[in-house]
Amino acid sequence: MMIIDGKKEAELLRQEIKKLIDIRLSNMALIYGDFEITENTINKLSYKRKYFDNEVSVTLDKHKWTYTINTK
Repeated sequence: MMIIDGKKEAELLRQEIKKLIDIRLSNMALIYGDFEITENTINKLSYKRKYFDNEVSVTLDKHKWTYTINTK
């Protein structure tokens, strides 16, 4: 369970979640695309989703709790 101290951290988290939701809703590959895991290690998960010519690559760094989203 995540514990958030203060309004500032809660607002930053809300903004980050909103950004991720907006990315997903604006990209058909993230909604309907075929799913393929490209790498799965103890510290990293990478996958791609493809819907016609629209391809999205997502990399999650499980050690640092960061992510990268690349759209084509």
